Amino acid sequence: MMVLSLDILGFYGGFPVEGSAASGYLLTSDQAKVLIDCGSGSLLKLSHLQALHDLDAVIISHLHNDHVADLLTLDHALIVAKRRGLRQHPLSLYLPEQPHTIYQRFETEQFQLHSLSSINSFNILDLQMSVMSVRHTIPAYAIKISQGNKQWAYTGDTAYFPELISFVQGTDLLLSEATVSAESKHSSGRGHMSGQEAGELAQAAKVKRLVLTHLPSDGSHQAIKKAAQNMFQGPVHLASEQSHWQI
Repeated sequence: MMVLSLDILGFYGGFPVEGSAASGYLLTSDQAKVLIDCGSGSLLKLSHLQALHDLDAVIISHLHNDHVADLLTLDHALIVAKRRGLRQHPLSLYLPEQPHTIYQRFETEQFQLHSLSSINSFNILDLQMSVMSVRHTIPAYAIKISQGNKQWAYTGDTAYFPELISFVQGTDLLLSEATVSAESKHSSGRGHMSGQEAGELAQAAKVKRLVLTHLPSDGSHQAIKKAAQNMFQGPVHLASEQSHWQI
């Protein structure tokens, strides 16, 4: 039986608090280990699950610091792995090209860069990847991963817009950002969704399960969850409530 699992390494937007981490997610299949986003603290969490160099690819939804802060730390881990004979080939890194000043930081010998602006779909071993441009304050992408009849989708950071519905339609698990909360000062709200909007998206797309992530460092996470539950008839979870998922 095919295996597709998700480990949530970090779920805070902006910066980590309380010993957690910012955005970072590990997708594991029969053949592949793919890191989705690499925010502050996510590599520490990953190190509890596997060696840092033992990845097949990294996909970055956008180049804000809370999604890329640990990438240069990963670069150094790959340098050391090469010196020790543990890894010889560059790690495939899929990411937007803009802002280019940030993109340039990752033009190292340890990474083989692939621009998301020039591809809509690609394969990583037994996984089929699709990306779609979304509505954030800088170029950003939603990501969908398929393995056989299993599908997982991640909104990345984005405002709600109707085209998202068809992109995540019918997925087994939707990992949706839910940053905006009435009592939170964490974000201006531009380029982000509320719990209610995440629930609306999940309901319209008829997904099977909804997990809320990119949660604010202040405000009530339970209130965000409740707002999503009011809109979505399926199971709703906070990323903080469970770290490992079978898809």
